[in-house]
Amino acid sequence: MRQCFLVFMILVGHLLMQGAGDAYRLSGKVIDRTGNPVAYATVRITQTNIAVPTDTDGYFELVLQEGTHKGSVSAIGYKASDFEIKLTGNASIDIVLDENSVMLDGVSVYGKSASKQLEEGAFS
Repeated sequence: MRQCFLVFMILVGHLLMQGAGDAYRLSGKVIDRTGNPVAYATVRITQTNIAVPTDTDGYFELVLQEGTHKGSVSAIGYKASDFEIKLTGNASIDIVLDENSVMLDGVSVYGKSASKQLEEGAFS
Protein backbone atom coordinates (compact mmCIF):
# COMPACT_ATOMS: atom_id res chain seq x y z
CA MET A 1 0.00 0.00 0.00
CA ARG A 2 2.83 2.41 0.86
CA GLN A 3 4.56 1.66 -2.42
CA CYS A 4 1.40 2.46 -4.40
CA PHE A 5 1.02 5.74 -2.55
CA LEU A 6 4.68 6.65 -3.14
CA VAL A 7 4.44 5.82 -6.86
CA PHE A 8 1.23 7.86 -7.08
CA MET A 9 2.85 10.89 -5.40
CA ILE A 10 5.90 10.70 -7.68
CA LEU A 11 3.65 10.49 -10.73
CA VAL A 12 1.53 13.47 -9.60
CA GLY A 13 4.66 15.51 -8.82
CA HIS A 14 6.13 14.73 -12.22
CA LEU A 15 2.92 15.74 -14.01
CA LEU A 16 2.72 19.01 -12.07
CA MET A 17 6.31 19.85 -12.95
CA GLN A 18 5.68 19.07 -16.63
CA GLY A 19 2.66 21.37 -16.71
CA ALA A 20 4.51 24.22 -15.05
CA GLY A 21 7.20 24.42 -17.72
CA ASP A 22 10.89 24.91 -17.17
CA ALA A 23 12.07 27.37 -14.54
CA TYR A 24 15.28 29.31 -15.04
CA ARG A 25 17.38 31.64 -12.98
CA LEU A 26 17.63 35.31 -13.99
CA SER A 27 20.38 37.09 -12.14
CA GLY A 28 22.19 40.34 -12.61
CA LYS A 29 23.48 43.57 -11.21
CA VAL A 30 21.95 47.05 -11.04
CA ILE A 31 24.49 49.84 -11.45
CA ASP A 32 24.51 53.59 -12.06
CA ARG A 33 26.15 55.37 -15.02
CA THR A 34 29.52 55.49 -13.24
CA GLY A 35 29.49 51.72 -12.60
CA ASN A 36 28.69 51.92 -8.88
CA PRO A 37 26.21 49.33 -7.55
CA VAL A 38 22.70 50.49 -6.66
CA ALA A 39 21.84 48.92 -3.31
CA TYR A 40 18.24 48.05 -2.40
CA ALA A 41 16.77 48.78 -5.84
CA THR A 42 13.56 46.88 -6.62
CA VAL A 43 13.57 44.51 -9.62
CA ARG A 44 9.97 43.69 -10.58
CA ILE A 45 8.43 41.46 -13.24
CA THR A 46 5.49 43.59 -14.40
CA GLN A 47 2.90 40.92 -15.26
CA THR A 48 3.36 39.00 -12.00
CA ASN A 49 3.67 39.65 -8.29
CA ILE A 50 7.37 38.80 -8.42
CA ALA A 51 9.73 41.47 -7.08
CA VAL A 52 13.09 41.28 -5.33
CA PRO A 53 15.46 43.87 -3.87
CA THR A 54 19.11 44.10 -4.83
CA ASP A 55 21.69 43.45 -2.13
CA THR A 56 24.30 45.97 -0.96
CA ASP A 57 26.42 45.17 -4.03
CA GLY A 58 23.51 45.65 -6.47
CA TYR A 59 23.00 41.92 -7.22
CA PHE A 60 19.61 40.24 -7.62
CA GLU A 61 18.29 36.80 -8.52
CA LEU A 62 14.87 35.62 -9.74
CA VAL A 63 13.45 32.24 -10.71
CA LEU A 64 11.12 32.55 -13.72
CA GLN A 65 9.38 30.29 -16.19
CA GLU A 66 10.66 29.99 -19.74
CA GLY A 67 9.42 32.75 -22.05
CA THR A 68 9.54 36.49 -22.57
CA HIS A 69 9.32 38.66 -19.47
CA LYS A 70 8.97 42.42 -19.08
CA GLY A 71 10.24 44.07 -15.96
CA SER A 72 11.16 47.32 -14.32
CA VAL A 73 13.82 48.48 -11.90
CA SER A 74 13.36 51.39 -9.51
CA ALA A 75 15.38 52.94 -6.73
CA ILE A 76 15.24 56.13 -4.69
CA GLY A 77 17.23 58.86 -6.40
CA TYR A 78 17.16 57.14 -9.81
CA LYS A 79 14.85 57.12 -12.82
CA ALA A 80 12.95 53.85 -13.27
CA SER A 81 14.16 51.63 -16.09
CA ASP A 82 12.22 48.99 -18.05
CA PHE A 83 13.67 45.83 -19.56
CA GLU A 84 12.54 42.81 -21.56
CA ILE A 85 14.26 39.43 -21.67
CA LYS A 86 13.52 36.12 -23.36
CA LEU A 87 14.46 33.22 -21.10
CA THR A 88 15.39 29.93 -22.71
CA GLY A 89 17.91 29.06 -20.00
CA ASN A 90 19.68 30.66 -17.06
CA ALA A 91 20.59 34.26 -17.89
CA SER A 92 22.41 37.23 -16.40
CA ILE A 93 21.85 40.92 -17.19
CA ASP A 94 23.23 44.24 -16.04
CA ILE A 95 20.79 47.13 -15.69
CA VAL A 96 22.01 50.73 -15.70
CA LEU A 97 19.98 53.41 -13.90
CA ASP A 98 20.20 57.16 -14.50
CA GLU A 99 20.24 59.53 -11.55
CA ASN A 100 17.09 61.56 -10.99
CA SER A 101 18.22 65.03 -9.96
CA VAL A 102 15.72 67.43 -8.46
CA MET A 103 16.58 71.11 -8.26
CA LEU A 104 15.08 73.10 -5.41
CA ASP A 105 14.24 76.79 -5.86
CA GLY A 106 15.42 77.64 -2.39
CA VAL A 107 15.05 76.85 1.26
CA SER A 108 13.67 79.31 3.80
CA VAL A 109 14.19 78.85 7.51
CA TYR A 110 11.93 80.72 9.92
CA GLY A 111 12.46 81.03 13.64
CA LYS A 112 12.74 83.44 16.55
CA SER A 113 15.64 84.08 18.82
CA ALA A 114 15.29 83.41 22.55
CA SER A 115 15.11 87.13 23.31
CA LYS A 116 12.40 87.69 20.66
CA GLN A 117 10.34 84.80 22.10
CA LEU A 118 10.68 86.26 25.59
CA GLU A 119 9.68 89.71 24.30
CA GLU A 120 6.54 88.39 22.59
CA GLY A 121 5.63 85.87 25.27
CA ALA A 122 2.90 86.34 27.88
CA PHE A 123 3.80 87.54 31.36
CA SER A 124 2.02 86.45 34.50
